[in-house]
Amino acid sequence: MTTYVIFGLSNISDPEALRSYQAAGLESLAGRNFKLLAGPSNITTLEGQPFEPFVILEFPTRAEADEWYQSELYQKAKAIRQRSADTVALMVDATA
Repeated sequence: MTTYVIFGLSNISDPEALRSYQAAGLESLAGRNFKLLAGPSNITTLEGQPFEPFVILEFPTRAEADEWYQSELYQKAKAIRQRSADTVALMVDATA
């Protein structure tokens, strides 16, 4: 079943580190079966606290999404993300 990994960031405290995270995150995705469905641009917050950037990744299965998220390369990137902003990360399965 298709699984989505969704990231939102707010209160960015270190934009330079965030750029480093983006590069490390992309490196961790190299060679993996995923699609970038939404990226960090043209975000309009309709309700609630805004997140920017906001990214949605699509993986064919939860196992593939989880394997990437738990990978050593992504764990290094995640540490940078968590140091540079308030973050939310979600994993959700498609309903159909």
